[in-house]
Amino acid sequence: MEWTYDESTCTITFTGSGEMKDYKVAFAQKETKPWAGKEIRHAVISEGITHIGAGTFWENTLLETVEIPSSVMTIGSGAFTYCKSLRSLVLPEGLQSIGNQAFSDCESLESVSFPQTLRGIGEGAFSGCSKLRSLELPGSLSRIGSQAFWDCTSLTELRLPVGVESIGDHAFTDCRSITDVIIPDTVTFIGYEVFMGCSSLVRLTIPQQYVKEARMDFGIKVTVTPYGE
Repeated sequence: MEWTYDESTCTITFTGSGEMKDYKVAFAQKETKPWAGKEIRHAVISEGITHIGAGTFWENTLLETVEIPSSVMTIGSGAFTYCKSLRSLVLPEGLQSIGNQAFSDCESLESVSFPQTLRGIGEGAFSGCSKLRSLELPGSLSRIGSQAFWDCTSLTELRLPVGVESIGDHAFTDCRSITDVIIPDTVTFIGYEVFMGCSSLVRLTIPQQYVKEARMDFGIKVTVTPYGE
């Protein structure tokens, strides 16, 4: 795996094949990356790379754009955490999983295009993306991790696709602008306090087996309807 940096355009380009290295980002174990200190505003991942390493762009607060090829199947934990200048994201067909906290606290991120090959979204993957306005999740998706979209305060509507099976604890906690949620009957697990703090929520459509529990959790403020009725 090789990388080059173009100072005139502030662009880093990764070339090679296979998986990029995972970097530790925990304070006590934090690893220094070879490109540390570079002013990176644009990133290009070349075709042939299959995995964007954990922590690769952690705290690259100036990063504005990233090009990800169809060869990438996984994005590692914390790969783009705190990339506060990233505004839009196109994830390629072929991508299967997004790691824990992969895009957490990308506070300027307004739109994400998800591929129809995506199977899992990791814990806290988009938490704190406060400008993310809408989600068009693919029918291939089966798992939404705990806290995946915690504190996405600009989301207004949530329609989960048929095929989703599991929604983790606090997946949409503090999404204070959501008014309408539809959960299909393919869902077999709903975690703890998934919609806690969703103070604007007024309509919830949910599989029949969760209706009683949902009414207890949300009270008379939220209209709860069994899915399919």
